Amino acid sequence: MTYECLNRVAAIYASLKVISVNVTSHNTRNQRKIAASATRVKFLVKHKHGVSLDEAPLIEALESASTRAGVIAEFEEYEPLLDQSAKGDHRGHQLGRAEHLSQLIAELYDRGEPFVAMFPSTLAPALISNLPPNLVKVLEESPQLHVNVEYENLLYLPIHSHYGMIEIVGKRNSLASYKRVEILEKRAASLGLRVTRQVYLDSNREILEYILDEGAIGPLKRIPVTKLAIVITGVYNCLSSNPPVNPYIITENADHTIVMVNVPEQLRVEIEDAVSSITNWNPQGGYVSRFVNAFRPYVETLLRTLKP
Repeated sequence: MTYECLNRVAAIYASLKVISVNVTSHNTRNQRKIAASATRVKFLVKHKHGVSLDEAPLIEALESASTRAGVIAEFEEYEPLLDQSAKGDHRGHQLGRAEHLSQLIAELYDRGEPFVAMFPSTLAPALISNLPPNLVKVLEESPQLHVNVEYENLLYLPIHSHYGMIEIVGKRNSLASYKRVEILEKRAASLGLRVTRQVYLDSNREILEYILDEGAIGPLKRIPVTKLAIVITGVYNCLSSNPPVNPYIITENADHTIVMVNVPEQLRVEIEDAVSSITNWNPQGGYVSRFVNAFRPYVETLLRTLKP
């Protein structure tokens, strides 16, 4: 049953697509310790497995560019999906990941290692506040790409006749979550569903625990606007030919910043070319597998609660 449900989740994820990618390049370059002959480069990303559709094509582009430049890419996650603690960070999830990323940047720079950092543009203020002035200057003077991604996402609501009152659950300090909550709240009102409150938590793990505190009715009463919406919809599609939810495809925009510090010039050129060349992208093969494997524990937890 787990395998069948993972396939349903995979089918939903694979059906979504990237509509457009717009890139602005800032190619000022910090001249200190240029690693012209580097054979290994660290890539700092939020997470590589279970990534959102706005991030997946960028990671694929980074991998492809590294191969063409003859560089071994070593990815390091500053917000691993499965390591997110349900306890969260008392100062907020956004600050926690900014601190982690800033520590990684400082360590790599102090060791003189070349690196590429990719992060949501909304994280930049928190990241800068956690870096010493000299490192802020290094980032500002290094080649940068500012990328806007327009892409599809999936949300769901329970079928109107099934449950009359709902909560909408988002991720704290995620601008996208706040926008999705607003979209879903308006859609719910048009269907006669009353939203009793909005809840914001720190991670997908914490959100799923909160949802399932209500038992089997939980996903129909507490509605997530994170990637869990894809996972829950896939599980319901797996368990029933007449699932109790209505899925909705929405279009979103996300902004990302890619900073390249002391990387070989050929890698910089290849990264810019690869990111700028993304068109009509949708997840295939390995990226679908990464997504479903990352969320497998969540699928198994849902099945234990929802399966009759």
